Amino acid sequence: MLWARWNEWTLTELPRLNRETLSGAPLEALVAGFRRNVLEELPEPESFSRQDACRVLVVLGLAGSSVARHYQEADLSRKMRPQESFDRLRAGPRGLPFLVYFAAVAEATGAGHSDRDTYASLVRWNAPATEVRMDGEVVSLIPGCFPDLRIRTYTDDPGEVSFFALLKKSEAFELAVNEALEPMAAEAIDLLAPEAAARVLGATRLMRSLIHLNQSFAVVPPEQPLELARALVRRILDPEQADAEGRAGRLRAEGSYDLRAATRAVAELYERVLAQ
Repeated sequence: MLWARWNEWTLTELPRLNRETLSGAPLEALVAGFRRNVLEELPEPESFSRQDACRVLVVLGLAGSSVARHYQEADLSRKMRPQESFDRLRAGPRGLPFLVYFAAVAEATGAGHSDRDTYASLVRWNAPATEVRMDGEVVSLIPGCFPDLRIRTYTDDPGEVSFFALLKKSEAFELAVNEALEPMAAEAIDLLAPEAAARVLGATRLMRSLIHLNQSFAVVPPEQPLELARALVRRILDPEQADAEGRAGRLRAEGSYDLRAATRAVAELYERVLAQ
């Protein structure tokens, strides 16, 4: 279970190294730690089981995007040459270029994961199993890939942890709503039947709970600027921009972006949907 050691490094050392780099420490310390503790120990990508490939992709995505972000922000002109960020990173017994190795591990997941960071590896596989209950019954469940109940982050900031948890909980609510309404969309249930009305009422309750969840997060005063989490929001809300940036595996943070304003906007969107 080599992934367990890489996971522990990601939970403890990666946040420390990221915080130190943000405070002015040389990027080389992060690069050297990533290389020594993870990259040089990696086996051939094809040797991973599907579940272990998912776990390793979480580790590689968080650490790789950290290196890229720090490298580019040290010289803004480097953002025009994003793949250059990974030139010093080689992985596995053959010393494959980082992006090549990452793409091979993504293929090994068997999940259709693209060759860049995505929501699946940063949130869905990262956070623990998340369920939604209504009237005591589980109405949706999104499993996690790690046996621990922890969330891997960039700096271990409490707000970052809460934000990743918020994203996965929101997805679980959306899944519950979709599963409630899907039989009607598929015309498997008469829209005038009592069951259809019950499903619509249940979906409405779930959507209101989702609104409350996002509003609650939006009004909590931030302890620290969540720069990396803000970048993640931007990637999710703007798929075209995410694709352009994601192929370089980088997460860029812009201080003008207000994370809590984004969650308020999501909550307001859900309210408009319910009002229609």
